[in-house]
Amino acid sequence: MNKKSRNIKYHHLIDIMLLVLIVALYISTNYPNVTATMGRIIGGPVYKGIKGNNRVSLQFEVSWNAESIEEILKILKEQNINVTFIVTGNWAKNNQNLLKRIVLDGHEIATMGMGAQEKMNYSWLKNDLIESIKEIKNICGADVAFYYSDEENLSIKNAVADELGIKYVICTVDLKCAEGNAEDIKNRALFGASDGNIILLQPTSSAKDALDGIINNIKKKGMSIVPTGKIIG
Repeated sequence: MNKKSRNIKYHHLIDIMLLVLIVALYISTNYPNVTATMGRIIGGPVYKGIKGNNRVSLQFEVSWNAESIEEILKILKEQNINVTFIVTGNWAKNNQNLLKRIVLDGHEIATMGMGAQEKMNYSWLKNDLIESIKEIKNICGADVAFYYSDEENLSIKNAVADELGIKYVICTVDLKCAEGNAEDIKNRALFGASDGNIILLQPTSSAKDALDGIINNIKKKGMSIVPTGKIIG
């Protein structure tokens, strides 16, 4: 093959790669249901629910700084809203009555494992998740809806969740409730409240102060709030 032929093939390859990138960006921007569905087909974490029902989900990450959960539960009951609480097994052991109250109020339960997941290998994570699922079930009687984590060590987390038959979920929008005040959190939520989005909160004092406003703003946009399990199917 001469130099001219190699250059032509190289440029054709670049053109094809650019075309694939453009198509992928177009699909992800204009047809988010396709990307969400493909994620389910080929495997991988669920980061977004299916669009078309004017719904978002709220999920609270409960492992640290959970000072305001009781007040958050009161607000949710007053607003007649059910959400997801993602708890660690260790938190569940240390807060058994509060976990039972969360379940009695009709909220969904998910797990992050027993605690901080530092020894990230397949067998360790599998045993950790199994232990957390059993611990939560024994305390409150609820089946864990899914496994929540971030995207680090994604392939290991996805493989373990797949073997255990549970979904591995991240989030569409993290409100970062330990940063800023209640108004900051409300503004982030308003920006992130789009059909099908999974919105993550941490049960901080600022999140508690923002929660009524978050719920009311989502309702004003014509959307309902559901637990994450209902939005991901």
